[in-house]
Amino acid sequence: MKKKILFFIIFINIILSSFAKTEKDTKYYESKTGTLYNYKETLYKFTNCDFSVKLNDDYKSLKIPYPSKSNSKDLSLICNSYVEHLIIICVTETLYWFACESLGFEQYFIWNNFSDNLYEPFFDMKNSVEISKIDYENQILFGDTWNSDKGIMPNQIVTLYLFSTEKQKHHKIAEKKGDVFAVKLLDDCKIEYEDQNGNLVIFDYSEWVPHNTVYSASSFLIEGVISYSPENLFSEDGLPWASANGYGIGDKITIKTSITKNIKLAFYNGFQSKEKQYLYKANSRAKRVKITCLESNYRIVVDLKDSSEKQLISLLNGMVSDNDYETVEIEILEVYPGEKYKDLCIQAIIPEF
Repeated sequence: MKKKILFFIIFINIILSSFAKTEKDTKYYESKTGTLYNYKETLYKFTNCDFSVKLNDDYKSLKIPYPSKSNSKDLSLICNSYVEHLIIICVTETLYWFACESLGFEQYFIWNNFSDNLYEPFFDMKNSVEISKIDYENQILFGDTWNSDKGIMPNQIVTLYLFSTEKQKHHKIAEKKGDVFAVKLLDDCKIEYEDQNGNLVIFDYSEWVPHNTVYSASSFLIEGVISYSPENLFSEDGLPWASANGYGIGDKITIKTSITKNIKLAFYNGFQSKEKQYLYKANSRAKRVKITCLESNYRIVVDLKDSSEKQLISLLNGMVSDNDYETVEIEILEVYPGEKYKDLCIQAIIPEF
């Protein structure tokens, strides 16, 4: 009898587990709340770091020394209203949200230790904005907007907007009359909401999700006020990266980037200029490179075409570490010599997710 009961329980669990939850699992974010008054310094202690926050004399600006860094460099938050409470939310080891509150007003700031950037979600709205849901990890906010200070009237048009912190833009998703949108966060960067007719609609916002990428190089060329720095590799437009060592043999480019399952590197060889196309052949191009994923200890040697077309390099097998990022090192082994200049140029190396 006990075996039959046990079998029945296992069978029911299997049936229930087959109905996968579409709602994104609630993640535990380490959150600390503090009250700021009398210009006192408030300490927020987290697992990986501490924040010592001081409210300045204007009651609107906060001074926060960088955790685990020199106290000579601080985060400075300048708010639009007096600050009474500050909530700090630790999303990952590298991502922190700061929510400044005062009399119902809330203002957000995001500090990304990965890229060492501090930025504020972009709100270019004259209307009232009420944030309904936040995807903290992907730095996306969803909010309802309307243009009445009396609240939502029966014929009032309410618009559902997406706010992207990386693109610093907002995007209109839908609108209806007389009611706010009940937004539910789903897995795989999707939301579910109810439209004017009561139908459930799913919206995919994956293209708005940021992917952190930081570039560096063992050398880069500077000519007067013109810098061919590794940051140029982020875009196929503008100036390229150029080696300061002629052909650049042995030079290394480092790209620290977020990990996803299907990451590829889009490689744009040479100096690519629409106005001066002769610069491609005039300067040297990469011919053979060694790519090393430092955290995963994965290596591959790639032979590149002497072409201005995009060349995709898959790192699918390299992303096997437990980290939420990977440091990709690209070492120059051989080049196609330039017809006029030795300088090795690479227009862009862009992670694709």
